[in-house]
Amino acid sequence: MPVDHRTKQPFGLLHGGASVVLAESIGSVAGYLCTQGEQKVVGLEVNANHVRSARQGRVRGVCKALHIGARHQVWQIDILMNRDVCAVLRVLLQRLCDVVTVKV
Repeated sequence: MPVDHRTKQPFGLLHGGASVVLAESIGSVAGYLCTQGEQKVVGLEVNANHVRSARQGRVRGVCKALHIGARHQVWQIDILMNRDVCAVLRVLLQRLCDVVTVKV
């Protein structure tokens, strides 16, 4: 994700909300892929610890499953700039139900 005028807060640092959006997006896609596309997943909770500032360039998210259960999943997403950790986030997801295709 770029660190630029779209993702910075007024002090010129990567906005914490942008980090959360990136992490929840990555965690949600990972959670959906774990269901092999057969169930919906929704976020229940996000915990974010911002440990280093990013002022410019790009950050990337690295996702790791901490728990994959029958109803819940916990994912850790590290937001990195180069090799430095900028933020560590945990995303809790809940599987909802089987995906039903509706013909209109």
